Amino acid sequence: MLYIANATKQVLRLHLRVPENTRTLVLIIESGTQAGIGKEWNTEQTESVITQLCRYGARNARDIEKPMEFSGILYHDRPITEDNIVNSHDDVMEEAHNRSVAEITKAALSFDASQRDKQTNKRKARVTSLEVEQEVPPGERKRGNEVHFGLSVTPDGSEHVKLPI
Repeated sequence: MLYIANATKQVLRLHLRVPENTRTLVLIIESGTQAGIGKEWNTEQTESVITQLCRYGARNARDIEKPMEFSGILYHDRPITEDNIVNSHDDVMEEAHNRSVAEITKAALSFDASQRDKQTNKRKARVTSLEVEQEVPPGERKRGNEVHFGLSVTPDGSEHVKLPI
């Protein structure tokens, strides 16, 4: 049997193909839960589904400690512990925060580059600053973990920064 857990905030809807079966298997997993599938599958069928899950960015639950980009989908041949799902959710949130920081950095540097003199490539402004603050939807309270940071590009920074695009 194969267990698949959803460590994201969204409902996970997977469309999988099992060898020797003509129908598509649609698996819906709510946030923070897991589902067991394939009780009657052979090894080839299980491996095929695991390969498909890996294309979605899934990780084996026993490899959870290895740092890498993570989509929030876990799989294992035994039920996945609640601690594993909660820790994986934290990894997903950290990955999203890191992507936000990378994108705002790219935006600040791009804006700074667009505001330079086209002939001399000198800055027209002394400092380019951006601030990011996560808005809380109406009817919800602040939880204390909202995103809020600023970024400044100053003249004393390097002009030869290569962005990781």
